[in-house]
Amino acid sequence: MNRGLLDEKTRWQIGQYEAVIGKWRDLIIAPAGFSHDIRPWEGKQCIRFGVSKPGGNHVDLSQLNLI
Repeated sequence: MNRGLLDEKTRWQIGQYEAVIGKWRDLIIAPAGFSHDIRPWEGKQCIRFGVSKPGGNHVDLSQLNLI
């Protein structure tokens, strides 16, 4: 079956909690201070969007000189 990229599933391991399998349109939140490992689960690729506040510990893409 050839499914679109946004139809794939991802596996979210957040802290020591049981892993969650997410699919298109799911909203999964990793609480501040918890480690989180997000990987493709069904299919070979996944798209995810990270949201962070200014000064947060996620990568600031503007510093990567990609543009």
